[in-house]
Amino acid sequence: VPGPPLDADVNCYENWPWPRRLWGLKLGQRLKDVRQKGAYLKGSDAGIRRAQLNQLGFVWTPKRGRRKRFVGEIEDFEPESCLLKDDFDV
Repeated sequence: VPGPPLDADVNCYENWPWPRRLWGLKLGQRLKDVRQKGAYLKGSDAGIRRAQLNQLGFVWTPKRGRRKRFVGEIEDFEPESCLLKDDFDV
């Protein structure tokens, strides 16, 4: 999960859409672990977790190939508001 740009002002850090504890989290790797290894889907509540992911629209078998990296989509960032545009696609 990306953090705000290094040269952002203090207000940007306070308004960034992801909590600071998630900055640098390798989200793609976590998703891969869920899809390929069933990570985080074990135990007595596995069915509930799987249902929650389905309800969120989790894609269990994504299209093959790499997506553009966030850095390549920096034009979708609005520095004035420190937010991503509404049509930003992850």
